Amino acid sequence: MRYYVVRALWGDTDKSEDFVKEGIWENGYGEEKYSLTVSSITPGDILILARPGREIFNVGICTRNENDFKKVIVNWFEGFVAVDAGKAISPYMRTINKLGSDDFWTGIKSKLYSVNPDLEQFLQNLDDIDQIENTRINNISLGWFKFFGEKTTFNLSGKNMLLYGENGSGKTSFSDAIRFIANTSIEPNTSVEYYKNIFAGDTDEFHVGIELSNNDEFIVDSVESIQPHTVLQHLAFINPFITYKDIIQIYFREIEQEGTRNLYHFFKVILDDYPVGTDSRITRLADLSGIEYFNKLTELVLGLKELANQFLEEFKEDIFIEDFKADSFDKKITLELTFKDKDVPEYQTFLNEAKLTALGLSVFFAAIVQKYSVYDTECKILVLDDLLVSLDMGHRMAVLDIVTKNHFEHYQKIILTHERGFFNLFKSQLNSKEWAFYEMYEKANDEKGCSFPYVLPSLDFLTKAKIALDEKDFDCCANLLRKETEKICTDYLVNINKKNGQPMSLEELLGNLKRCLKNDNTISSDLKRDITKIVDEILLFKRFILNPFSHANSNSPLYKKELTEAMEIITGFKTAIENV
Repeated sequence: MRYYVVRALWGDTDKSEDFVKEGIWENGYGEEKYSLTVSSITPGDILILARPGREIFNVGICTRNENDFKKVIVNWFEGFVAVDAGKAISPYMRTINKLGSDDFWTGIKSKLYSVNPDLEQFLQNLDDIDQIENTRINNISLGWFKFFGEKTTFNLSGKNMLLYGENGSGKTSFSDAIRFIANTSIEPNTSVEYYKNIFAGDTDEFHVGIELSNNDEFIVDSVESIQPHTVLQHLAFINPFITYKDIIQIYFREIEQEGTRNLYHFFKVILDDYPVGTDSRITRLADLSGIEYFNKLTELVLGLKELANQFLEEFKEDIFIEDFKADSFDKKITLELTFKDKDVPEYQTFLNEAKLTALGLSVFFAAIVQKYSVYDTECKILVLDDLLVSLDMGHRMAVLDIVTKNHFEHYQKIILTHERGFFNLFKSQLNSKEWAFYEMYEKANDEKGCSFPYVLPSLDFLTKAKIALDEKDFDCCANLLRKETEKICTDYLVNINKKNGQPMSLEELLGNLKRCLKNDNTISSDLKRDITKIVDEILLFKRFILNPFSHANSNSPLYKKELTEAMEIITGFKTAIENV
């Protein structure tokens, strides 16, 4: 919850009474002034409406920001009795003032409550407010955008997303679509034709659409359909997309004769859209020039050091950024760091690729967190596009830990990868209630003479088995049930699921699982007994049900009944093991 002192003097006209009657507050300057501050207001924030002079005319709660840089919907306190705030309100004479702390509010609220006894309870009752601080993407739809053909929709329902796509399947086109629709909000004359699939016919309609959890929907199918919106503009300015090519620039940059790495262009790319100057309008770093630009860039870079070091610590590396050195004459910014408390003059040649990637990621993460804190947008996403190729397993798990906790816990994460092993590992670690899993493949289209992405939800073996059973593909169902049983066992027997370096048979896995359960003193005897009973049932029907093509008449009602029973038992097995 934040506090804003706002005023309603439009020229010589005081619109305070009109705003309270209409349940709004509006910035009379539009995009010309105060646009960044207005766009930072989110539901639940407190607006203190002051009239000319020292009078507080009303206090209300923002219930919605219209995201047009001007208007917010406000639930003003009914029957408010105006209060003279005294000299304390003198510093807040502008149209809108975002309080850096709640000191002013702390000093004035007791006076407000004494004159308006029900105000305190009113401000505490936020149940009827449409909270949208954590607005998320519900779905993304693409039609004839870059590599895509007919309209394809990714239904996220506000969840995070993990997408596996083989090389050439269109993963980059997917992430580019989010970037594209955000950028059109700041570049309204973007050429749609440039992004249209070259194999599209005259009647094939270009389409990129994003629907948010607050029911806002953005569709671009022509230049005329492009509309500015603060959520999209903030995403464009923050640029929360990280690719492997971005990261390596921290060590594949300009090499000077003395061997130091000039990171000027590296930070220019990251920070050019950083808001600077006063809050009278959105002014980006890139709008500055000359020495003013360089000095501000250096200031922002130095401001990243502490947070970047926090991320490096989460990678459990002994790397520490000591300082950034700037030379305005040569437009040069260099990095000074230590490894295990030793100075590393040429880090780009001393550190291995995994450590350099961790360094680059830490700087990028710090910049994105900083930009989100300044823009204060209601929709926070983070897109990681195939950037873990150079990381070992330990570093990959560190990335997973970082993006699911602390700074990024409430962000909507979208992670893309072409590595099946990495996809399966992350999928096994993530909660399906919070994550949507998709797979993408390249599929030939004979009619167009080209290939398009083939997209499908990534389902577990048990869900696929249920689908196969419904479709009367009984042999497939049996095989999938076997795979699910093997997976349940190997997940539990994480360190003992191989024999002489080779995968164990299902019977060996089940036998090992029984022995491990017997020796596990952390499990209750009742749970041991239940799981052992289930394992014995699986062993009993394994030979006839879980071996592919083992049944002579796979279309018989008996076989369907056996598969249904097996599915119920394996579902119970999975639930029981998850409770261990």
